[in-house]
Amino acid sequence: MTGGPSPKRRCVFCGEGPLSAEHVFPEWIAELFREHVGTGDWGHSNSALKKVWFKPRLDVTAKFVCKGCNSGWLSEIENDAKPVLAPLILGRGLPVLLSLADQRVLAYWAFKTALTASLVSDKKLFGPEPFAELYRRKAPPPLRTVIWTAGYNSGRPESSIRPRTGRIVVSAYPTQRAATRFETQSRLITVSIYWFVFQVLQYDGYSIPGRAFAQIRGIKRIWPLDAPTDGPFEWPPDRAALGKGALERFAHRSDNRI
Repeated sequence: MTGGPSPKRRCVFCGEGPLSAEHVFPEWIAELFREHVGTGDWGHSNSALKKVWFKPRLDVTAKFVCKGCNSGWLSEIENDAKPVLAPLILGRGLPVLLSLADQRVLAYWAFKTALTASLVSDKKLFGPEPFAELYRRKAPPPLRTVIWTAGYNSGRPESSIRPRTGRIVVSAYPTQRAATRFETQSRLITVSIYWFVFQVLQYDGYSIPGRAFAQIRGIKRIWPLDAPTDGPFEWPPDRAALGKGALERFAHRSDNRI
């Protein structure tokens, strides 16, 4: 007995079609690698085994976005982010001063890229709602989303995706005497692209303002931006780059402070 026709695949953002081949890492980054670095390595991790596999190219594509989204608002995100991101990815002209406007651009791009990267590393990581919400809002990340960035020096050009799900302890330190601390379900994905690292955390439960999160040496929160102390900073944070061991600990941590 044969089943009926398989359901037609729809765009993960708008729910329409037809689908086009979307680059997990934008095509302009692959071109940047070819021009300045070489082919580069691409990989994704099995978060349970904490291993990363690498492939000898960066231009990995998957059909999960329609032509309209791909050539429209997603392309606009890339065009806005490219001049900010390019020197961070290549690690050139460091340190680079990132304004608040730059950080908002990076956060928007990082959230979008975290969603698309999850589709080739862990399709169930975020679920469908964040994609639909991003399409509806076409605005910076939603509540209960925190984004950090760091520099990374592995000694070779490489890029990777490290997803993680599970319980995470969220510890926040507001100005009041009592700290806010609770355990909640979370979705965490860490992406490295040569020198540039970003991490996106989505958690359930109470929404905590960005100013309540502890700052970590070598790692800088770029979303949410809501504190008087949030302002321009030199990248990489504290002029320090993570090594491979530090990146692994960052990617597989079980709390928001490392």
